[in-house]
Amino acid sequence: MLGVTGELRGRALFVLEKSLAVSIANSMLGKSAVPELDALGRSALSEMTNMITGRAVSILSEKGFDVDFSPPACFEGREVKIPETDVQSILVPFKTQYGSLELNLALKEKN
Repeated sequence: MLGVTGELRGRALFVLEKSLAVSIANSMLGKSAVPELDALGRSALSEMTNMITGRAVSILSEKGFDVDFSPPACFEGREVKIPETDVQSILVPFKTQYGSLELNLALKEKN
């Protein structure tokens, strides 16, 4: 989860199946067959979100928006509760051979 500040406000959530999270961590760390996400694996996932959101900030900047993202927070579990927001969210689902990913964006222009 990342907070969005600046001319846009809201949040971005990356919701991954565990199998995909482990595969991404293994790929980023150059390892294989790591069955669980340890602290290093969660750090690798956070770095992946930094890379994606860094590119998003560049694209939004090119479109004239001055935005920034907070450092990512990584949560694990099926019953994680995310606080509601007054901003309507958009859900973008992705399927890969390693598992599913949902990108949940809730963004609103700051008044």
